[in-house]
Amino acid sequence: MPSTDGDGAQDIDGTTGQDDAAWVPAVDDEVVVRPDTDTETETTGRIIDDFGEFTAAAVEVNETTISPAARRWAVLTADGDLVFVDTDQIRSVTHPRIDTDGD
Repeated sequence: MPSTDGDGAQDIDGTTGQDDAAWVPAVDDEVVVRPDTDTETETTGRIIDDFGEFTAAAVEVNETTISPAARRWAVLTADGDLVFVDTDQIRSVTHPRIDTDGD
C-alpha cells in the first residue's frame, strides 16, 4: 500500500524518504503546464525564469487594464511558446505525486 505523508500526498511506488518530500519548482525543472485541463491546453516545458514570491496586481489606468497580474514562472513549452504561470498551474514531470485529499 502506498505511503501517505503529512501533506495528504502519496508516493506512487509506496516508498518513503527523499522522493516523498514535496516538490519545490526551480529554474530548469521540466513541468507539465496546466496539468488538470484538457489535452489541448496541457503541455510540457521547462521553467526558464522565477520571478519570486510577491503580491501580483494588475496595472490599471482610468479603469482600463494595461497589464494583468504578473505570474511567478516563465515556462518555455515544447512547442516553443513562452507562457507565464503560477505554481498551482504546473506540476513536475520527474516528481509525480498522487493527491489523496479526496477528489
